[in-house]
Amino acid sequence: MKMARKTDFSKDEQLFIHTLTSPDVVKRDEALESLKKYFNSLKSKSGTALSEFEVLKLWKALYHCYWYSDKLAYQTELCEKLSGLIDVLNDEEMKHLYCKTFFMTLMREWHNIDYHRVNKYYMFIRIFLNKIMTVWCKMKYATTAIQPYLDILYDTVLNKTPNGMRFHICDIYLSELSKTSKGKLSTSQFVSILQPFTKSLGATDDNHYLERLCEKIFINIINVYCTKEEQTDTIRFPNVKLNAIQKIIYDTATDEKIVEKNRKKIYNLHKQYAQATNEEQSTYTPDIEEDEGNSGGKKRKTKVEQPDKEEIVKDKRRKDKVEPDANTKRPRKKATDYF
Repeated sequence: MKMARKTDFSKDEQLFIHTLTSPDVVKRDEALESLKKYFNSLKSKSGTALSEFEVLKLWKALYHCYWYSDKLAYQTELCEKLSGLIDVLNDEEMKHLYCKTFFMTLMREWHNIDYHRVNKYYMFIRIFLNKIMTVWCKMKYATTAIQPYLDILYDTVLNKTPNGMRFHICDIYLSELSKTSKGKLSTSQFVSILQPFTKSLGATDDNHYLERLCEKIFINIINVYCTKEEQTDTIRFPNVKLNAIQKIIYDTATDEKIVEKNRKKIYNLHKQYAQATNEEQSTYTPDIEEDEGNSGGKKRKTKVEQPDKEEIVKDKRRKDKVEPDANTKRPRKKATDYF
């Protein structure tokens, strides 16, 4: 006789999961209401929380529950109900797990979504991502609070194939962030939220994804700042300093650990930022950035010690010299050689 695993559902729970996938819309709606009450009672600290395996099984049922939904109005309502379950969960770990398994399920099932249904799942992703960003807003974008969500986004979607989901997230990320934050983000908060994409710049080995990433995220940011104010109603971040993004792109381009074939593309991206900011090298100094959201406290400014003028001149002279490589005895390339 085969022993039941600890992560297996009981017979009643299995029946409940089957009800979620019922063709009868009334039964599905009743099951969703029951699920909402059940989620409200879950607490990981008391040992009543679900495991990742169990939540994946649950999302398999919810995936098919949404699959059977017809008519745009009902699909939108169902998306909001399913994403709204994040608020019902009382435990942060369960919230993270619910979001992680949502993305895992869609990534697993993506090849099974046909041409006629792909748009309804694009809408599902948009509404779910919007809900996650609303949670960030309630947390005041504190780094420690939003970091688990950013890690989930990178590890389960942006760093994996197929490309469909991560392409779509690139397309909608800035617009949904602008809607939920109403553009009220500091530079440090914005930089933190962009972390999964800046990480992808140097890590991806997919040329198509790199192209989409640059166009829809980083070049789009330049376009927002270079376009007239009245034409940027959908995406606006007036408090964010563009040279902060420029600095991160330059740091990524000069990182020895990135995928080598991406380096030239990232340097070219940095060149576009340099043209937009009129700064060959970013002068952004995060030490004097007002960081209200990330610290969770009052605004503060830290005095930055200015380097001695003689040291700046010496450092410039050292950079202008072409240093030989110890192994190849050939001159190293400077950053400008990539332009």
